[in-house]
Amino acid sequence: MEIVAVKKVGVVFSGFGSQFVGMAKDVYDESRFAQEYFEEAYNCLNINFVKLCFASSDEELSKVDHAYLAIFLTDLILYNLLTEAKIQPTVLAGQDVGMYAALFAAGGFTFPDGLYLLNKYAGFYQAFLEQHKNLRFIKINGCTLHKMRTLCRELSNDQDDQLCISAIINDNCQIVAGQHKMIKKLEQALDKLALANPVQYSPHNAASGVHCELAQDLINNFKIYFTKVDFKDLQIPVLSTINGKLITSGKAVKKELLDQELHPVIWPKIIQGLAECEVVIEVGPGQSLAAQIQQVYPDKIILTLNKKEDMVKIRAQLDLDSQDWTDYEE
Repeated sequence: MEIVAVKKVGVVFSGFGSQFVGMAKDVYDESRFAQEYFEEAYNCLNINFVKLCFASSDEELSKVDHAYLAIFLTDLILYNLLTEAKIQPTVLAGQDVGMYAALFAAGGFTFPDGLYLLNKYAGFYQAFLEQHKNLRFIKINGCTLHKMRTLCRELSNDQDDQLCISAIINDNCQIVAGQHKMIKKLEQALDKLALANPVQYSPHNAASGVHCELAQDLINNFKIYFTKVDFKDLQIPVLSTINGKLITSGKAVKKELLDQELHPVIWPKIIQGLAECEVVIEVGPGQSLAAQIQQVYPDKIILTLNKKEDMVKIRAQLDLDSQDWTDYEE
């Protein structure tokens, strides 16, 4: 008998910034599946993920080349709890490293290939940040997307003096990337704008990804390694972070992983793609994505899966413990 969830379920995987020491340790302690994933990751990369995830420091875990892989592992061992409960999502999505988790969960590549690609990307991105120490990111609230695009265009000069929108959170909230001097120019422009409008801005962690044309050199180096990976058609559609369209083919998986670093994350498109889901679950160590989705869909059931005990609420919301599943036997 194969059990499927009656309600339409969307799953969103946590990304960078959600990591913390001890995340999903309860799952690791009790799940042979999780332990085997950690062992395989160690065999592939020679990194002690047990020590990194459960016995390191916040500083050590937050390094790009550590955090990306640790979050990927955590997302996957938590997702396995849904798989064990025979919960079949109708659509998947993910933020930065969470996209790797979504594409793997959908069948886009093998676990070793996912580790291989993510490890290569994290290494290139860490080197990119070290080479571009003047690169800054800021998060702006209170400025319309149209106005922000206009400001970035007007203040940018040439390739070295660019301001790029890295992520669109909503129509009045964006993340912008640029060299330190360019960010200062933008802040000055925003200060003038704030005289008439309540505009706020604050620094944003660069480790969540560039997501604009400033990353072109990084991607040129990264894409060389894609020839070694067999990208497969997906068993579950995944929402693109670029335009919110459904990714279903292996060819589209490869394109998404490259293009997502050169184009801004358009979060409203992802949320729009979850509209038909009756239940949305953020899987991973984070809760911020679930909170953002709840703001847009206040009447929708939005849940988080950060630890094993969260499955109690998930099972209850999906009526997994009360229904007569014999109707779903093939």
